[in-house]
Amino acid sequence: MSTQTFIGTLVIEYCCKTGCGVAFGMPADLQQRRRNDHDWFYCPNGHAQHYTDKSDVEKAREQLASMQRQRNLAREETEFYRIAHEHERRSAAAHKGHATRIRNLIAQGVCPVPSCRRNFTNVRDHIATQHPDWHQHEGVES
Repeated sequence: MSTQTFIGTLVIEYCCKTGCGVAFGMPADLQQRRRNDHDWFYCPNGHAQHYTDKSDVEKAREQLASMQRQRNLAREETEFYRIAHEHERRSAAAHKGHATRIRNLIAQGVCPVPSCRRNFTNVRDHIATQHPDWHQHEGVES
């Protein structure tokens, strides 16, 4: 019988095969490689086994990927709301411009109905008698 001098770190593992359960030493660097690559290794009795849990590196990669997906979703949501806000701002400006044009026409004594556009001294009476349903369609109160 001979002896060997080993300088390193051995990690104690136990065989996962039911009925075996033998304890054996495994170099720490080999254990870390097998935890990362999930490759097979064997107990002294020849039973194949491998690590199925995700390694710290795999967990970190998944967490990073998840955070990147969340960041991308946040950017897309921000862009969506920016575009929606710009659309609503432009829509409000268009409505304001339309209302201003109608008020200016009325202030000048011009009938705001596009097919009419005649001049009157009392536009309110003209609208009430000649175009009684117009204010309902245009959204302008009389």
